[in-house]
Amino acid sequence: MADDDLPETDDDAPVLRAVPDSAVGYRLVLPPGWLRLDARADAGRARLDAELDRVLPKTYQPTLAPVVAQARAQAHSALHQARDAGALDLYLPLGGVRGIPIPASFLVAVRRFAAAPPPTLAAQGPEALAVALIANLAATMPDAKTRMMAAGPAVRSTRPVTGAASDTSPAMTGVRVDYIWPVPGDAALWVMASFTTMRTPELPASITDQLVALFDAIMSTWRWDPGLVL
Repeated sequence: MADDDLPETDDDAPVLRAVPDSAVGYRLVLPPGWLRLDARADAGRARLDAELDRVLPKTYQPTLAPVVAQARAQAHSALHQARDAGALDLYLPLGGVRGIPIPASFLVAVRRFAAAPPPTLAAQGPEALAVALIANLAATMPDAKTRMMAAGPAVRSTRPVTGAASDTSPAMTGVRVDYIWPVPGDAALWVMASFTTMRTPELPASITDQLVALFDAIMSTWRWDPGLVL
């Protein structure tokens, strides 16, 4: 996710900027078939190819050949975009549905406020400050709501997305869901988990809603570990 994709804010609102360092100290529960890749490591591409070779069907009906090729291309595109955006981790569902790859992924990135919170907010204490900043951020984002999660307050927003068309297929439409969490103990640091899923003719229309619900379930397992390093 590039800085251009971050929520628009007014002149007085803090702006989120990328933090280049690694984040260590969060964990979540993944369903079977999901792969976690370090988006910054050079070994990520080789590991992705090895996993795709393992899970993509070796034999399939000729009509599915473009789907399999597109799945491989989309997985590499997701890794490339995550790396360009300065993301820390990329998550891909490699299990598929009835042998058909799922066009979905989510990335995790660290962001920093460009400016310190206003003194009136900073004086409220860490927990109250996090809630206030979350509410302010939610007001700037499309279809955003604040959620009290087990790991603390978060902003959840959704918006439609459109993929690029190719010579052989029209542009796909889909949904993007963002969760933004304040990092405990540092109101200037935030973590963003950004999920995207695209609709394809090969999968039922209901799969989009099911994948969004699955992502929400994954986010509900988010926990901060002691000794968080950013």
